[in-house]
Amino acid sequence: LIDLVLDAQGNVILAGSGADDYLTLKIQTALPEIPTYRFTSIAFTNGNVQLTWTPAPGLMLQRTTSLIPPDWQTVSGSTNTNRIVVPATGASGFFQLAKP
Repeated sequence: LIDLVLDAQGNVILAGSGADDYLTLKIQTALPEIPTYRFTSIAFTNGNVQLTWTPAPGLMLQRTTSLIPPDWQTVSGSTNTNRIVVPATGASGFFQLAKP
């Protein structure tokens, strides 16, 4: 026989038939914060990529040439702005917005 109880701290307690048979689970009731920043424009012009994004304190643009495995590097000059133009070099390039 198993009893299921929710205590005042939000823990779910599963109690078995013996006094020492129990398992406590913590149920997360609040969702994690979803970032509100995103790319607003990406354009390819004259061999360059122009990227703009929603401004947010501490946000930086990162780039990698491969996703297997990724080696994200901060794009120089991207930490105090929300618009940048970078040369389109190599066969591929991937961008992400990140906070330290």
